[in-house]
Amino acid sequence: MGLIDHHLQSEHGQFLCSSTSTEAPPPLNSHKPTYPPLSSIGNQLLPAIPASRLASYLRSIISKSEGNVLNALCRIEAFHYLGETGIESALGLEGSDRLPSHLVAVFDELVARHVEVPLTSPNSSSETRMRAAMALHAIRIVGTKEDRSTRFSNLKKDLLKADKVCGHGFGEVLGRLEEQGLGEEDVLGYVIGTTGGLLTAGRAFAKSGRDPTVNTFHTDFWLYVKEEYNSFLAERRCCR
Repeated sequence: MGLIDHHLQSEHGQFLCSSTSTEAPPPLNSHKPTYPPLSSIGNQLLPAIPASRLASYLRSIISKSEGNVLNALCRIEAFHYLGETGIESALGLEGSDRLPSHLVAVFDELVARHVEVPLTSPNSSSETRMRAAMALHAIRIVGTKEDRSTRFSNLKKDLLKADKVCGHGFGEVLGRLEEQGLGEEDVLGYVIGTTGGLLTAGRAFAKSGRDPTVNTFHTDFWLYVKEEYNSFLAERRCCR
């Protein structure tokens, strides 16, 4: 938790510790930085919210980030807009089912980069549009599963069905990859690669050949897809 609270207090002053010491917590205390005076946000938070409660929020941020630094930093950025009210909804913590706006903006950018722009740009090649269409459907399929994952064999079947309507030819590409003798692991890597990492492989292939899972890269991204935060993902019909 040291890096997270250090980041906050480096911007807004030391509001988590009752001590007058301005040393950062481990592992940063070897550098012995000093924190600035309380910012306007720090002055709002300190009298309004007990330090123990702020520490609880930070622990929640770390837990919800699932080890993803970008996710944690996006949640931290919500502090820039906090006052005495609305802290739960702004951070997306303590029972709130809404994602922080900063996190939604990051997901919007990732979807635009890997799906929307390559699929809709007039300068995109047919192969680029095909890969973006595959990514669009794969993300939709996995993102609407209740446990945010699906077996790769099921994902392939769903992609083949989608391509019959979509018409971008990614079903044929999957077939050719298998005809070329590529193993399932390589085909899985190709599908995941089209999403730019927004989907990931779950359990690795075992010697027994067990069917792996395909997951969203983070629980928050699964919620982002499932709850239709992005209208392009939810509504786009990628047919030619």
